[in-house]
Amino acid sequence: METLLVLTYAAICYAAFRIFRVPANKWTVPTAFIGGVILVGLILLGMNYNVADAELAELRVPVGHEPSADGTGDSLTYCGSPTRGGSAAPGKVSLPWTGAS
Repeated sequence: METLLVLTYAAICYAAFRIFRVPANKWTVPTAFIGGVILVGLILLGMNYNVADAELAELRVPVGHEPSADGTGDSLTYCGSPTRGGSAAPGKVSLPWTGAS
């Protein structure tokens, strides 16, 4: 992912210097480099801060429709949800049609 971010920023810098004819002197090139390091670093820190915690994630696979309790329509039934006899514990998924866990 960081490679894609760096290559995207490099393409933007290339476009700025070539297409828009920004002069490459002792101030613009280091500013673009330092700005890219800061920008890509902040994006990576933001992605790292907002990553999903694997222990809290639950695998939920839709397995069919069931009538809702109030009779207004169908609701999806998920494998691993307590309504199908599954476990809501992280990392454990019941497969009600096979009896396996």
